[in-house]
Amino acid sequence: MAVPLTGGVGVPLPGSAPPALSVGFGWTPPGDPRADFDVDAAALMLDDAGAVLSEDHFVYFNNPRSPDGSVEHRGPAPDGPGEIIDVDLAAVPDRCARIAFPVSIFDAENREQRLGQVRAVRVRLSRRPDGAELARYDLPARRADDPATAVLLGELDRGAAGWTFRAVGRGYPGGLREIVHEHGLPVR
Repeated sequence: MAVPLTGGVGVPLPGSAPPALSVGFGWTPPGDPRADFDVDAAALMLDDAGAVLSEDHFVYFNNPRSPDGSVEHRGPAPDGPGEIIDVDLAAVPDRCARIAFPVSIFDAENREQRLGQVRAVRVRLSRRPDGAELARYDLPARRADDPATAVLLGELDRGAAGWTFRAVGRGYPGGLREIVHEHGLPVR
């Protein structure tokens, strides 16, 4: 049974063996067909200090697979606007303590777009291959004038007792660049 989450709340993943997961992201673009919103999901594989393990451990549409194959960006979701990232927790390297999942608007500044204009931003964690939903986080609606162009939706945290999925919901006015910089990657 899926556990609906609120920001800051976590849920331990069931079972003794680490599962293979699908992390599904979804959103509803504004109703205006002239508004061309390009929303993207990513995964950052982090060490104990919160730094990305390497540039190759920043998984997104242009780098769709981590070096070890444990995290893979699968592309668009089949059921509407959104994207899917698969995670094989058994294959995640030991030095990875956390996997963070941001969602951002591509070229938001030039397009004058903000996350407050996007509706129903959500993340859903499900077990592969059966698709059983384990957790879901629906980001609370943001004000249209909220300056955030990216949001850290959730994180998988490795603890002594196993993995936990935690809803975050923290907005970033500086977009994905701000998120990756905060986690130790050089910003170009």
